[in-house]
Formats: sequence, C-alpha cells, structure tokens
Amino acid sequence: MSISLPRPKKSVFATALATAVAAVAVGTLPVLPAHAATVSSETPTSIGAIGSSLGGSLTRTQILQRAVDWVNAEVPYNDSTAQGWSDSTVGGPYREDCSGFVSMAWGLTSSLTSQTLPSVATVIPTSQLQPGDALDYTAEHALIFDQWVDQSAGTFDYYYESSGTGHTIEAEGNFNDSTLDSWPTSDYEALRYNNLATAPAYLAASAPSSTVASNGAIAFYAIRSDGNVWGQSQSAAGGAFGGWQQLTSGGGFVGKPAVVQASSGAISVYARGANGSVWQGAQAQAGGAFTWTSLGGTTVNSDPSAVVLPNGAQAVYITGTDGNVWGQGQSEAGGAFGGWQQLTTVGTQSGPPAAVVAQNGTVQLFSRATNGSVTWGAQSTPSGGFGWTTLGGSTVTGNPTALLQDNGTIAVYATASDGNVWGQSQSAVGGAFGGWQQLTTGGGDVGAPAAILSSSGTPTLYVETAAGGVMGGTQGTDGTFSWGSLGGTTVDSIPSAVLTTSDTVAVYIASTDGHVWGDSQSAPSSAFTGWQQLN
Repeated sequence: MSISLPRPKKSVFATALATAVAAVAVGTLPVLPAHAATVSSETPTSIGAIGSSLGGSLTRTQILQRAVDWVNAEVPYNDSTAQGWSDSTVGGPYREDCSGFVSMAWGLTSSLTSQTLPSVATVIPTSQLQPGDALDYTAEHALIFDQWVDQSAGTFDYYYESSGTGHTIEAEGNFNDSTLDSWPTSDYEALRYNNLATAPAYLAASAPSSTVASNGAIAFYAIRSDGNVWGQSQSAAGGAFGGWQQLTSGGGFVGKPAVVQASSGAISVYARGANGSVWQGAQAQAGGAFTWTSLGGTTVNSDPSAVVLPNGAQAVYITGTDGNVWGQGQSEAGGAFGGWQQLTTVGTQSGPPAAVVAQNGTVQLFSRATNGSVTWGAQSTPSGGFGWTTLGGSTVTGNPTALLQDNGTIAVYATASDGNVWGQSQSAVGGAFGGWQQLTTGGGDVGAPAAILSSSGTPTLYVETAAGGVMGGTQGTDGTFSWGSLGGTTVDSIPSAVLTTSDTVAVYIASTDGHVWGDSQSAPSSAFTGWQQLN
C-alpha cells in the first residue's frame, strides 16, 4: 500500500519519488469525507479516522491529510461560534473559519482563535517552515503551510479557510510580497505545533547517490539505518526537497546504491542486500513508482556500479567474495537481466568497480586490487568480453572513480595511502593510460572522489577529508588541479556530485549525525553557498 493523499494539486507527496510502502503508510483516504455535516457546535468530540485522540500527537503527514480533507470537501467559511464542521475522517466539529481550520488540522481539543493558537505552538523562523506548520497573524488570520515551491524565491503552497472564495482552498504565497491573503506578510509568525509526532529517526547508513531527473529536479537515494532504500527529490528544478520517501520494506540492504537514468527519464536504483544479492528498483516511466526485482547472487561483496548502454539496456557490476569482478546486463532496454557472469579470474579485486561507457559504446571497468594497484577491464566491442590490464600503483587505498571526458578519453582517480588524490588519463581515445599523477599535496584525503564535468567540460573532483570536510578541485588548462575547501567537520561519507540544469554543481554527503547534507553553487563556477541539512 502506498500513501494516497487526495490532494487538489501535485505536491511534495507526489514528486518523482512518489512511492512508499506499508511501513510508512498511514492508510488510503477516501476522496470525499463520509458523513460530513455542519452542526450547531464548534467544540470537537471526535478526532476522526486520522489521529489517536483529541489533543494527541500527529505526524506532518497526518496534519496535511486532515487539511486536504477540508479542501476536498470545500468546507464553507463561517466564523460563527454557533456552528462547526464534522466528518468521520477528521472528526470535529471545528469552527469553519481560518483558525478553526488550523485547530482541526492539528487535532486540537477546541477551536482556537488566531490569538490563542500560539499557546499550543512554538514560534520558529519562517525559513524553517516544514509541511504541517502554520502561519499566524494573531489579529486576523491563520493558515497551514504545505510545502516550499522555491524557498530561494520565497514561494510556497498553503491551505486555508477562505472568506473570499467561501470555502477551504489551497493557494500559493510569496514571503517577498507585501501581503499574504490580503494581510501584511510581515505580521505573520511561523508556528510549529508542540505535539508534533516525530517520524522514526531512520538515519543515513550510507553515502547518498544523486542524479538530475528529466524535469531538472535533483534526486538522491541512500540506505538508511532501518536497512531500507529511501529517496528524496526536489519538487522542481531548483526547488526545495520534499522529504524522505521509503522505497523498500523489510530492510536488509547495505552500502551505497547506484543510480542510473534511461533516455526516457525513468530512474533505476541498484542496491546490495546483506545476504549477498543485488536488487534493482526501476521506474516504468519518469516520475513513476519503483518496482523491485532481485538480480540474484549470494556472494556479492561490494556496492554495485551501473551504466546505461547505447541500446538503452542497463548493466551492473560488483566484486564477489571470491575477489573477482562479476557483471550482468539486460539484452535490451527494459528487458530481463541475463544472470551473473564472472569477468576476472585472478581473485585479487576489492571494492566496487568503477564503470563508464566509452565513446565507442564499450564498457570500461576500473577495479582496485588488493596489492594497491588499479586494474582496467576493457571491452574491445560492445557486448564483447573484457580484457584486463594493470594501471599500476602499489599504494591505492580508495576505490577508483572513472570519468568520460569531453574529448572522448577516460580519466581515473583514486586516493592513496599518503592521503592524496592521484589520477591518470588516456592520451588518446581508446589509447593507453599515462601513469599516475599526484593531484593533491596536503594529505588527509579519504575514500573515492566524486568526479563530474563542469559546465565548461572541465574535470572537477570532490573528496572527503579525514578532518570531516570536503575538498573540491578543478582541472586547469595545464592539467593540474586547483583545490578549495567546501568546509564541514562532520562529513562521514564519500561525496556525490551532480551538474544541474542551471550549470551549477551540487554536492551531497552523509554526516556523523546520520543526516544528509547538501551544498551547491549559486551560479556557474561560483563559490558554494554552505551546507544545508536535507533531512
């Protein structure tokens, strides 16, 4: 069962990640409330189907479900204390005006006024507004905050009982406007209900993997501490993130998932099971729900890597407990996978192989060996076998990252035991690699660097530091990298980086407190704006 909110318009609960499972669902609501009526009272006697008791705790989801119930019923506006609205979904009766509506959404024991709502809430900065909070102008008006449309622009959606339309509606506001629903915007204060139920504290147990969806919105995915795959997405390009959505149930997943996107915009997530298997979660179309399928295996010993092939088929690669690289792929776009095939025989590989599709459509794999070197596996033709060559090295400690450059050559990067990032690249398309070059000098770098091409086609790297920060490096025309700090002291994962549709870079990490944080540029090639907690 998935969460089904009878909303009048697409919202944070109907994004590209709009799929969830019974573990987080609170039930499917009818489109219209049953047994609805205006009665001669404004004193509630029932909480209805959403909530446990009057004055009890409610989750943000429940608050919004209660608000949407009145929107769909178009509860008529009436500020008379002699009557209220009651239905079996949200209980009641509650007074049919703006503060009565907020009282209903919060499941209060009485219909408070805009003057008394602060007695059951805490004032917060408007920048911290989240779904289910309220905005209150104590002299005149109150409303329920739904979601940010674009927080940087000050725009948001909200629900309220409208005297102008004569019934409950949803509308869009802007904190930069002089008025909000005809009252001075500056006179509103943001309120958070004191009895807000805290959602389960499922913290990130892995580094996030990110992608830019076909609509330009950023989406990222992680395994959280409950052992399930979760995802979070912007509602639109540049918009606010809509909160975690649980994509699997039952737990049992570990490590960092891999994310790829088909030409149709449909996203696939590949996650490793603690039982040594790999699962694919695939959307049938962009923005659709994820359907999960086991790709089998009992001896998978690394996180998966995945690529989209020129024919639209997808392929996934892992390292097994036998120390060999294995892979399997679809025969065609959206087709079934063909089963695991062993790609190496020496048994000295470790960690997830980096995978990239070369200019000629062949897959190129880069795998760390237990002797501190990196091994390159190259197909000579698409769908052909892999030939393996060492790229040398004896002190590589981090898993490699590979990047297809604008000129068609491939570059590979890794951290070494000296705590520095090293890299090497092909001298020509399909040619040999030129040997390791040291890219940082100060030491203290750990894990696999994230590698992307900037808007100008320049290789750009982001790497975790032992001090809990992130360093970013951009390659100059002479081939050397210029490095700068993105800050941070609690970074606890390798970073994930994406180039947005506005040609800015966004970087995501998991921190020691178990939360995912993001940092991004405000303009192409500009400085980063600072870390923001996203859950």
